Amino acid sequence: MPAGKPSGLKTARKLRDHRRTQRWSDKAYKKAHIGTRWKANPFKGASHAKGVVLEKLNNRILPFVNV
Repeated sequence: MPAGKPSGLKTARKLRDHRRTQRWSDKAYKKAHIGTRWKANPFKGASHAKGVVLEKLNNRILPFVNV
């Protein structure tokens, strides 16, 4: 193992946790795992979405719509 890193039998957790935190500095990893792409998308990642419902016209449906 290169110098500057902890070594030994009981250092696996420290190496794993440090690598996990450092991974977020990688631009490609962050883009793939941050999830804001789905939050900002009005279709929420649906592959066959046709549009966004702006208004329900049928009064029988209105009580079931969460506002």
